[in-house]
Amino acid sequence: DETTIGDECVLYPNVTIRERVKIGSKVIIHPGSVIGSDGFGYVSEGGRHHKIPQIGGVIVGD
Repeated sequence: DETTIGDECVLYPNVTIRERVKIGSKVIIHPGSVIGSDGFGYVSEGGRHHKIPQIGGVIVGD
């Protein structure tokens, strides 16, 4: 899962933290935020759109 949240963070209601996310210390995340969700990655091939797999992660703060 590799998700960590640092000390003294404030996460307001309805925050979603997904896999492969590192949040440093003293970070404030406001209501309804989604951190680490699938990105908008598509490639057009043969007149069709194909999703590009999202394999990265997110680092916020430290």
